[in-house]
Amino acid sequence: MLKVKITSPIFLFTILLTCISLLSITLLTSICILANPALSVTVSTDKEAYRRGESVTISGLVLKDGSPVSGASVGLIVKNPLGGTVFVDQKSTDTNGRYSTSFTLPSDAMVGQYTVSVTATYGGESATSSASFRVKLSTTLTCSVSPSTAVIGGSVSISGAITPAVSGVTVTLTFTRPDGSITTISTSTGADGSYTVTYTPNMIGSWSVVASWIGDDTHFGATSPAVSFTITRIPSSITLSLNATSIYLGRSILVEGVLSPVVSGAMVTVNYTSPNGTVISRLLPIDATGGFRDVFRPDVDGVWKIRAGWAGDATHSPALSSIYELTVVKKKPSTITCSVSPSTIQAYGNVTISGAISPVRAYVQVVLQYKVGELWVDIATVRTGSDGSYRYVWSPENVGSYFIRAYWLGDEEYEGSMSVEQPLTVLKGSSTLTIHVTPLYAVVGGNVTISGQLTPNIPNIPVTIMMRTGGEPWMNISTVNTGAGGVYRYVWIVPASGVFQFKSFWPGNVNLNGCESDVVNVTIVAKSTTINCTVTPSKLKVGEKVTFSGFINPPVSGVDVSIEVVKPDGSVMRFTNKTLANGGYIYVYYPDIAGSYTVQASWSGNVEYAGSISGKLTFDVAKSSSTITVTPTPSSAELGSTVSVFGRIYPVRINVEVNVTYIKPSGVRVSRILVTSVNGTFSDSITLDEVGVWGVVVSWLGDASYTGASSSSSFTATKRITTITLAISPSLPKVGEDITFSGVISPVVVNATVNIRVSVDGGSTWSVIASIPTDSAGRYSYVWRALASGAYMFKSDWLGNAECEGDESQVIKVVISEEVKQSSVTLPTGITVLVSSSSNSTTMDMGFNVEENKVVVNATGPSGTTGLTSIFIPFTLLEAYNTTIDKLAFLVDGVPVTPTIAVLPDGYIVTVSYTHSVHVIEVYMVTYTLTVRVLDYKGAPLPEGAKVVVYGPINTYAFTNKTGVVVFSKLPAGNYTLEVYYGPKVGSSTINMVKDSSLTINTVVGKLEAEYEQLTKSYSDLQKSFQDLKSKYEQLTSSYSSLMTTFTVTSIALLLVIALLSILLYKRRK
Repeated sequence: MLKVKITSPIFLFTILLTCISLLSITLLTSICILANPALSVTVSTDKEAYRRGESVTISGLVLKDGSPVSGASVGLIVKNPLGGTVFVDQKSTDTNGRYSTSFTLPSDAMVGQYTVSVTATYGGESATSSASFRVKLSTTLTCSVSPSTAVIGGSVSISGAITPAVSGVTVTLTFTRPDGSITTISTSTGADGSYTVTYTPNMIGSWSVVASWIGDDTHFGATSPAVSFTITRIPSSITLSLNATSIYLGRSILVEGVLSPVVSGAMVTVNYTSPNGTVISRLLPIDATGGFRDVFRPDVDGVWKIRAGWAGDATHSPALSSIYELTVVKKKPSTITCSVSPSTIQAYGNVTISGAISPVRAYVQVVLQYKVGELWVDIATVRTGSDGSYRYVWSPENVGSYFIRAYWLGDEEYEGSMSVEQPLTVLKGSSTLTIHVTPLYAVVGGNVTISGQLTPNIPNIPVTIMMRTGGEPWMNISTVNTGAGGVYRYVWIVPASGVFQFKSFWPGNVNLNGCESDVVNVTIVAKSTTINCTVTPSKLKVGEKVTFSGFINPPVSGVDVSIEVVKPDGSVMRFTNKTLANGGYIYVYYPDIAGSYTVQASWSGNVEYAGSISGKLTFDVAKSSSTITVTPTPSSAELGSTVSVFGRIYPVRINVEVNVTYIKPSGVRVSRILVTSVNGTFSDSITLDEVGVWGVVVSWLGDASYTGASSSSSFTATKRITTITLAISPSLPKVGEDITFSGVISPVVVNATVNIRVSVDGGSTWSVIASIPTDSAGRYSYVWRALASGAYMFKSDWLGNAECEGDESQVIKVVISEEVKQSSVTLPTGITVLVSSSSNSTTMDMGFNVEENKVVVNATGPSGTTGLTSIFIPFTLLEAYNTTIDKLAFLVDGVPVTPTIAVLPDGYIVTVSYTHSVHVIEVYMVTYTLTVRVLDYKGAPLPEGAKVVVYGPINTYAFTNKTGVVVFSKLPAGNYTLEVYYGPKVGSSTINMVKDSSLTINTVVGKLEAEYEQLTKSYSDLQKSFQDLKSKYEQLTSSYSSLMTTFTVTSIALLLVIALLSILLYKRRK
C-alpha cells in the first residue's frame, strides 16, 4: 500500500480549491439543464496561438437576461490536447460582469489544441462556455542562392530549411526582379524540413529572393532575410582562320570562323580592309554548329586586313575576332595552244587533242572542253609533261559539229590562259552484232543460252532476240540490254520439240546504223512418262477420309498432278497436288454424300517430259450418323424477357431444316422451322409469357449423306424482380408539418398496393400509415403529419403478384422535433449549401466549420436517456468536396460512430444515437487514410495483435494484422499522436495528416531479449576470461611453489654454511 504524507498547506489548499470548483461546475450544469436559465457566460483568450513559456490571458463576460452580472463565481479549467488539466482557477466578476485570469505555459508545454472550459454561477443559476487555443513551436527559415551570379537562360538553386524540421509544408519564394516587379513560386519541404528548388530567371540585372511559410497547427511561420543574386548576359567569342596568308591577285581566299556559343539566327560581319583603306563588309549567317564561311577575291594587290565580329543580342554579349593579314601579289602572263587530228571522224571513232603551255609549265592541269550550241562541256583534265605539252585521245559518241579548246588556271607565278577554238566534225558510224547459241542439241525443258556482242562496245543498248520453227515467220522472244563491253545474254527454256532458228538485231540510233546477226539452228527432243493411282480405303462413310496416291515414272518432282473425282450424283471435282522429290503424290479427300465414286489421275507434262493419264478406280461411301445440340440462354429468366436458343448439327449441314418445339409450363406447344447457316448452326428466341419450367426439343430428318437426330433441354421463367423506393419531403420534418411520402416500383407495376409503415420503438413494431395504389407510372405518394416529437422509422413495401416478386424499401430513420436547425454555408469554392439537423435532445445547436471542413452539432439532454440527432447532408455539399457519403467521418465526442443513413433524391439523412448528457457530434467532409507499420526492436513486423491507439481530432484504436500493419481510415486533417501497446506501451509517434499517409513505428519489443542475448554473450566471454585467468593463476601458483621449495632448500643450505663458518671461526679464535 502506497502512503503519501502531504505537509504543504499550499498544496492542500490547491487540491481543495480544485475539488470545490469541479463540484460547483457539476451542480451549476445540472441546474442549467433543469431550469433552462437566462444566465450566460463567454470566454476567450488574448491570442489564438502561443509559444511555450508565453503567458495566456483568459477573460470573459457573465450576463443575466443580457445585463452584466457583478460578483458571479467563474470556475476555469484548461486542458491540454490529451485531456490533462494544466490550469485551474476560480474568479469573481467585477461591476461590469467581467472576469480575467492568466497563467504561463511551461517551457515543455505540449503542442496542440488546448480547451478552456468555464462555468459561471450566480443566484442559484449556472452557465457554461468553452474556447480553445493552440500551442505552437517557433521556427526559423533560411534561404541561400547558388550561384550568386549566373548568365541569362541558366538556372539558380534556391535552398534552405525550417528549424525545427517540418516536412511536407509549403514554402513560398518571392522574387524581386530588376524592374521592381514581383513573382512567386512555391515548393514543399522534405522529411528533414529542407527545401531546394531550381529557378530560371528571365531578366538581366540584380534580383533578390525571400523565403517564407505561414506555419501550421503546431508551428509558427517564419520569413528568411532577403538574398541577392545577379543575372548577366552570356559571354560570346569569335575565332577566325584563313586558308592562306599570301595569294596571287585574281585568286580567292577562304575565310572560316566559329561563333561560340551557337546563337540561332545570328549574323556575323566580316570586314575586309584593302591596302588603300577601303572596307568591304560581308554579313554572313552561322550554321547549326556556329560556323560561318566566306570566299573572297581581292581586287588589288598589297596587304589586306580581315576581322570578324557580331553585335550580340538581348542575352549574349558582343564579340570581335583577332585581325588577320593577307598579302596579294600580281602574276606573269602565259599562253596555251590546241590542235585536233583528224578534224572529221565517225561516232565512237578516235580524235587526238594536243598542245603546249608557254613558258613551259610542267605537270600542271589542262582542261579540255567541247562546245555544243553555246554550252562548253568538259572532255577531260590532263597534265602537261616535263616540256609543258599535253595529249589526249577522245572518242565522241554523238554525231554533230564541235569546237574544241584547252585552258589552264595558272599557278603561283603565272596567270592562266585559254587556247584558240578548233573545229571537229563527227559523222554517223557503222556497227556489227554477233550471236552464239549453246547447246545446239537439247531436250524439252532444258535451257538454251543465247549470247553475243555489239561493236562498238556500247552498254545499255536494246538487242532483240528472234526465233522461228518450220519456216514460220520470225517472232521476238525477248529484248535484252547490252552490258559492259557491249555483251548481251539470254537463257531460253525449251517449250517443245523441233528444229528452231535464232538471230538477233538492233535498229541503230542517231549516232550508229543498226545491224543483224547471223542465223543459228537448234534441235529439241522430248521424254515419255507413265502415272498410276491407288485409293485407300475402298469402302468408307461420309465424312471419313480417303487417300489418293501414286507416282510419275520416271520421277518428275514439283509438277502438278490433276485428280478428277466423279461423285454419285454425276458432279465432277478436280484437285491439284504437286509431286514430291521421288515423283510421288498424295491427296486426302472427304466424301460428303453416299454412293459410288470414280477417280483418275493425270499430268500434262513439261518442257522435258510428255504428260500421261492413269486408269480409273472406284470406291464406295455409306451414310454417317449425325448429332444435333440445343442450348437455351439464359437457363433462368424473368417473365417477359427473351430466351435465346442456339444449336448446331454436326457434321456441319448447310441450309437444312430444323424443327424447334417449345413446351410451355401449361403444356402448350409452339413449333418453328429454322434453316442452318454456313457453319451448321441455327438460332431462335422466344418471349416468356408463363412462369415455370419450359422445355425445348430440336430435330432434323437427315439427308443423302447423314442420318437424322434430335435433342432437348429446359429453362425456367421466374417472376419479375422489382424494387420499391421511398423518399420523404421535407428531409427533416417538424412536428405538425405535412410529410410527403413518395416512391416508385420498378419495373412499373400499375395498381399495386403499397403499404407505408412507421415505427416509433426502434423497429420492434411497425404500424401501417396508409395502403395506397400505384399510378400508371408505378409511382405512389401520400401526405401524413406527425403530431408528436421523437425518433421515427419509415419504410414502404408491396407483396407482389402473380408475375412480380414483392419488395421492401430502405428504412428512413429521422428525428421529428419542434425545431429544425439550419446553417447556410458558403464554401471556399463560392458554393452556398444549406445543412439542417433535428434532435430529440433538450438543447441543440448546429454550425459548419469551414476551416476544418466539418458539421458540428452540440446536443444536451437528460442523463440516462437515449438521444438521437438527424443531419441532412445534401448532394451539393458532397460534390463541392468531391467526396461520397462512405468517406465521411462521424464522431460523437471525438469517438467514431456508425450512423444509420437513408438516401433521398437530394441528399442523405444521417441519424446518430447516443446516451444523453452533453455531446459534440461532428461530421468531417474531408478525411484521409493512415497506414501504420509496427516493427519490433530488430526491425521485423510486430506479431499480430498489437494495439495501436490514435489521439487527435479522432480518438480510436485498432489491432495489427500478421504483417504488423494496421489501417485507419476516415481520419480528419490534423495532428495525431499514436501509441503502441503490446501488453505495456512499447512505442509511439506523431504525424500531421494532410493527405493519405504511411507511418512506421519502431518499438522496444524484443529489446530485453536482445539485451539478454548480449549479456549472455558477455557472460560467456567473461567466463572464458575467468577460466584463462584461473589457468594462469594455477600456473603461477605452481611456479611459486617450485620457487618456494628452491628458496627453502637454498636457505637451509645457506644457514648450514653460515653455521659451519661460525664453528670454524670459533675454533680459530680458540
